[in-house]
Amino acid sequence: MPKPVRILATMSMLILIVFIALIVRASMEKNIGAAVAELVADGWGLVTLVDLYAGLFIIAVWVTFVEGSLRRSFWWIVALIFLGNLATLAYIIRRALRAETIEEVFMPRRLLVKREANRSTSPAATP
Repeated sequence: MPKPVRILATMSMLILIVFIALIVRASMEKNIGAAVAELVADGWGLVTLVDLYAGLFIIAVWVTFVEGSLRRSFWWIVALIFLGNLATLAYIIRRALRAETIEEVFMPRRLLVKREANRSTSPAATP
């Protein structure tokens, strides 16, 4: 695994571990239902939730683009809705562990293959 991909995977794993620890700690302090009710009752809490789900919508579009179909991305989208950025981190880790380059983490393989084919057949590529 190349260094940039390894750094991305490692950092994502560390963030995921810290995030899970924070969730466990918060769960011990207060029931999630009560916490969400308090959050929604506060104006800034509502803004934070809208911001979160707007970002998760963009991630869902990206996952669908990378996976190539809504059918293949369906369970990732469900995970995003219920787990938020825990699902985002898991998806990035999964992609990074299978990638050879940082581009392969974020771009669909079919586009990378197509781009390489275009490069090899372009006039600039021939001597």
